[in-house]
Amino acid sequence: LDGLAENGVRLTDFHVSPTCAPTRAALLTGRYNDVTGVWHTVFGRNQLRQDEITMADVFKHNGYATGLFFKWHLGDNYPFRPKDRGFDYVAWTKGGGVGQSPDYWGNLNTRASIWVNDVVVEMENEDDGIEGAFTTNFFFNRAMEWMKEHIGDNQPFFAYIPTATAHGPHHMPPDARPGIRAFAATVENIDKNMGRLMQFLEDEGIADNTILIFTTDNGSSTHLRGGKGSFYDGGTRVPCFVRWPAGNLGGEGKGRDVTPLTAHFDWLPTFMDILGLEDVPNRPAHLPIHGQSFKAFLDADPGNDPGPAYKDRTVVISNMRTENIEKFKEVSVKKDVWEGEQMTRKWRLCRKSVADDGELYDAMADEKQRTDLIGDPAFAEVVDELKKAYEAWWVLVEERADEYTRIIIG
Repeated sequence: LDGLAENGVRLTDFHVSPTCAPTRAALLTGRYNDVTGVWHTVFGRNQLRQDEITMADVFKHNGYATGLFFKWHLGDNYPFRPKDRGFDYVAWTKGGGVGQSPDYWGNLNTRASIWVNDVVVEMENEDDGIEGAFTTNFFFNRAMEWMKEHIGDNQPFFAYIPTATAHGPHHMPPDARPGIRAFAATVENIDKNMGRLMQFLEDEGIADNTILIFTTDNGSSTHLRGGKGSFYDGGTRVPCFVRWPAGNLGGEGKGRDVTPLTAHFDWLPTFMDILGLEDVPNRPAHLPIHGQSFKAFLDADPGNDPGPAYKDRTVVISNMRTENIEKFKEVSVKKDVWEGEQMTRKWRLCRKSVADDGELYDAMADEKQRTDLIGDPAFAEVVDELKKAYEAWWVLVEERADEYTRIIIG
């Protein structure tokens, strides 16, 4: 991963939702996750509404093979399964983590029964260069087998490999170094598998013309304020590395930073923009894409202007985690301020609940969000603007919030 970061395009202000299922919903639809019915990881509030259109649907419409490998967490039953949502090939565990109640009984990361296209396969130690059987190894193996098949058929593919590791439970990988904790060993195992994937792409001769992206689905314990489940940047700002040498995105000695605000729901419109993908026919008017393409930042000319619509936008990210929506519940409203081609501010309006007035931070000058500017009259207009953006977002969320996603039986 260090090598991918060094030789890739690094989105240094890339944001996701504070927990896993909401991030996946936004990433796959290009829409605010709360609007898709996904604002929690349980209570059925992790099931992506049946009428939503996914990234897999769009790629499939454009002739790509589509494969899902490992964690889905947007619904375990019809009509919410990955095979119902545009994926041709599905190898997965159910629920939010290996061994959770929807998953196969008794599953561990070191011993598991796994659904591969609806057939239960017993995980085994494979000849993959990594000692022992482990879920991450298994799913990367299946992904590379599947990719090789489509490389042979000369068919473009979209491989979505969202690991359920290093989500708990933390089981010690057989290849772990002596004296290391299971969590750290799991991260190292993911790193090894990313290395295997990158070498596979090289060996198959497609590394230069394959878009390879690494990111995560929530924040963690870093120097930033907050962590997983937090509406501060520590819960939402995550690594995002992109490599596509044939598209002038990274390559040996060509790593660079992209510093403007980007987010999970921007990837679908960005793919559509840089690859010339058509949207699915007759997209319903009530399912507009909310994200915006950041192609201008990825172009070979870093000075390209993304235009006023992108520069003036706000991004709202919440940590609702309730059965029913609650206004002002753990939310961050994010906005860059530009003067010409230069960013001068990175505003964050944070609010924990309806009971407080919120907090204002400039994350460009105050990355750790320690100096609250909410009471400074010099920034009263900024606060008003961000509050209005939140209210506009809330209208979108509230419109269908009383709908429950229903599992269909029979």
